[in-house]
Amino acid sequence: SVTLTSVTRSSGTGAIGTAVLKNNPTTMTTPVGRGAMFYAEVTTGGTLTLAFNFSASTDAGGIVHEVSGVIAAAPFVDSKMQTQLNPGTGTDALTSGTLSPIAASGDYLFGFFIDVAIHPVTFTQGTGFTLRQIYANAMFSESRTDGGSVATGTWNNANADAISGGMVLSGNAAGDTLLGQVLT
Repeated sequence: SVTLTSVTRSSGTGAIGTAVLKNNPTTMTTPVGRGAMFYAEVTTGGTLTLAFNFSASTDAGGIVHEVSGVIAAAPFVDSKMQTQLNPGTGTDALTSGTLSPIAASGDYLFGFFIDVAIHPVTFTQGTGFTLRQIYANAMFSESRTDGGSVATGTWNNANADAISGGMVLSGNAAGDTLLGQVLT
């Protein structure tokens, strides 16, 4: 199985620390798909292009958020990722699974959802979340800082299989952190 081995700076004036990989890989066999999550401290501000490095050649896509106010030294609280075969179209049917709850104002809950077969789907962010990114109408991300313990969402294709995930990082600090998810 192909795994994400590292996330590095490929160009730009900014820099990141060593990326910490989480839930790597979370694998769905039918249809085939693999997901992984990561976070890394931004050590120097500026423009930044990332390289996703894998254990073998593969096609991949990714979503990255830059988050201000995250504790730089040890921001990680919890992460979960799971596969969902035909999760349906009900409100908040897509779910990361239960995470450690946001404990303090400024903590950050990041959610992402991938339609593994890459159907064009319409996504609605989970209750209480803000939609952050849409990539090719098949990868979606969301965030919240005001509570919660599970990343949730809804899409309009009952037959679309998902890899769903979430990550909680500690806030109320001066650090900047990149976090994201990759699909192969």
